[in-house]
Order: sequence, then C-alpha cells, then structure tokens
Amino acid sequence: PRSTRKESSAASDVYKRQARYLDKVKISSQFDIVLLSDVITFLPKSKRKSGDGQENGNYNFFVSSQTKIKKFDTFDYSEESIILGTGGQASIHIDKEFCTSADTFIFKSKDQSVLTNKFIYHMLRANINILEQGFRGGGLKHLSKDYVKNINIPLPPLEIQEQIVKEIEVYQQIIDGCRQVVENYKPVINIDPSWEKLKLKEISEVIMGQSPKSVYYNDNNQGLPFYQGKTHFGDRYLKKHSTYTSKITKESNQGDIVMSVRAPVGSVNLTPFEICIGRGLCAIRPKNIDDLIYIYYYLQQDDVIKGDMGATYESINREKINETEISYPKNRFELAKKLEQEREVIEGNKELIKIYEDKINARINKVWSDN
Repeated sequence: PRSTRKESSAASDVYKRQARYLDKVKISSQFDIVLLSDVITFLPKSKRKSGDGQENGNYNFFVSSQTKIKKFDTFDYSEESIILGTGGQASIHIDKEFCTSADTFIFKSKDQSVLTNKFIYHMLRANINILEQGFRGGGLKHLSKDYVKNINIPLPPLEIQEQIVKEIEVYQQIIDGCRQVVENYKPVINIDPSWEKLKLKEISEVIMGQSPKSVYYNDNNQGLPFYQGKTHFGDRYLKKHSTYTSKITKESNQGDIVMSVRAPVGSVNLTPFEICIGRGLCAIRPKNIDDLIYIYYYLQQDDVIKGDMGATYESINREKINETEISYPKNRFELAKKLEQEREVIEGNKELIKIYEDKINARINKVWSDN
C-alpha cells in the first residue's frame, strides 16, 4: 500500500505538469486527443554508453543531445523509431537502422495505419517545450517514461497526417539547405605575399577587459551591459543581454571589434552599443575607422590569432595580440565590400530559416488548436 501511494503520487505529479503545459498551449483541436501510452510501444533501452559512439561509421549513434550525433559500425534498432534524449535537455530524432546510448527512450507507433511515426515526431519536435517540462531532478535533470506516456497529442485522420508531414518536410529541406550554407560559411581573404604587413598595434588599439566585483552586477539596466568572455560565433554583432555593471572597469565603444581571449581564443563580434568587457574579452579599436570591417574579417582567417595552451584552457595576452601581423593591401576597402556582400547572402539565409521555422510552427499549431 505504501509503494502504491508513492506510485499514485508520482503519476499525479506527471498529470499536473502536463496540465500546466496544456493550459498554456490551450488545446482546442478539432481532432481527437490521445495519450501517447495508448498509441506507442517502447523498445528495449540500449545498454551502450555514450562514449561507445565513434567519429566515423555507417550508422547514426544517438546520445542525449539535439545536435551531437555520433556514428557506429553496426545498428541495434532496425525499424523506424523515435529517439528521445533523457538526460540534461530535451532532444528528439527519428531514424531507422541506428544505435543509441542508454540515456534515451526509443519508441514507435503501435499502428502506422492509425498514427505515423513521422507525425508523432513532428508534433513533439515543434512542441519540444512539452518534453522540456518533464525534466526533473537535482544536478543533471532527467525525463521519466511515465511523463512521456502521459503526453497528449492530436490524432487527425491518416490522410491529413501524411499531408502535414509532407508539407513540413518540404519546409525542413529548405531550412536544412540554408543552415548548411550558414554553418559552413567562413569569410576568406586570398592574401597576396606582396601585400604590406603591419602589426595589429600599428593600426589599432587593443584594450584588455577587467572584471568588476560581483557586487556591482545588476539586471536593472544600471551602468553598461557587462560581457565576461562569450562572443557569438557566426554572428556579426554581440547580442544584448540582461547583465549590467554599475562600476565600469574597461569599456568597449560602439564600433569596436570584441574578441574572446580565452577558451576559445579568437572569436570576434562587432559591438553595436557601448559595453563593459570582462577578463575573457578584449576590444580592438582601429585607429582609422575605415579599417574596421577589413580588420574584422581578417581576424576571422585561419591561424591569424593563435593562443597558448595553459594548465586549464587556451588564452592569449595583450602583447601577443599587439604583435599579430595583418596583411594591409591598398585595395582592402574593396575586399571588405565584397565580404560584406557575402555576409548579406548569409543573413538572407538566416532569415529564410526563421521564415520556414515559423511556417512549420504555424502548421503544427493549426493541428493543436482551431484558433
């Protein structure tokens, strides 16, 4: 009886968490709503460790991650199935002929003539907050099987499911293509050995960050936005965030280049507003503002900025940054202009990703709600 009360309490908690989420999404679907436990079958959990995954192999090896997919030489599961990560953060994949680590749940539809695996996958992927609500525990949070069983999803007729999946997969192909362009793009300057070479200190001022004491931090917009050491790789500008400092130690002006000086070294952004920089950053301020964009792109070239590996992480000091050699051609402004044109294409691909992600969400939301 005592264990029964515990099980009943745990089940009640699952329903309460589901109810809180469903209240937020306000389900009013024209279709029947079903519990996953009624329409799916769980496959046996894998006994493999996350470390068993390899860099190369013929088959996907899924761990509890949305982005990190390893490889393996053979497969443990042959049928098309849905894979949920159970440790840390929510993740979801669909595949056939694959392996997984033990920190995943694997399941499939009981009857694909009633509910397809791909429809379940797209419903949950587009509403991944449902899965995120289920992660509980101290330290590394985990997702329970009971929570997954009690997730509700709409059940349209098979023909409508197939139409929705087909539409979403067309959108996803566009997203994947754009994302491949964005993730693989890197500005390249074809350097001519005859170009003049100057040290960075000759054409710019390097300002190393200095962190104020934590007592001066606030989230009330008092002072300047404070950045400790994280740049936004792949983005042109730093993103604004909520941490401010009322005591200004080292500041970076609008129009500076901000560079990470430790773990990782060399990632750069432009600053669209004045900020305070901590020890993990430096500001590079061109002496001639017209050089800003050229230097910004030049610093992104391979092997221009090289840190030194310390006991715990890679870092670079002011002296070494100052001594960095920069090729300084007379046509640098034309080169910068061409790279800016390339950047516009990349930004266009980012915008397309957002547009088609919104289309997917709108299509899914239409199934969940008549509104």
